[in-house]
Amino acid sequence: HGALAACTAQLLHPRGRGRALMLNPSRGGTLNKFMGYLQDAGLEGDLQTEYSAEVSTCHSRLLAAQGTSKEGWSAYEVDTCYPLLLDAQLLPSTSSASLSSPSS
Repeated sequence: HGALAACTAQLLHPRGRGRALMLNPSRGGTLNKFMGYLQDAGLEGDLQTEYSAEVSTCHSRLLAAQGTSKEGWSAYEVDTCYPLLLDAQLLPSTSSASLSSPSS
């Protein structure tokens, strides 16, 4: 997690602006843990759950069919399947000193 956060910060740093958009399920809290690493790397992350009408519609259908063979996905679980949108950007006060390689 730390290495990906540091790499993202280094890729955004040359211009001092920009954003990285990432899609990932929460997976038992690991996404929140990753957001902590982003902050340590000088990035701020905005997590969005409702970012696409098409994804939301599909998600609703899968939730309604959860535990059945409807929709062809009986094992749908929000925590491991529903993609959240993470919008990561450099913090305004980020300096090149804070963009060093992670220790983990």
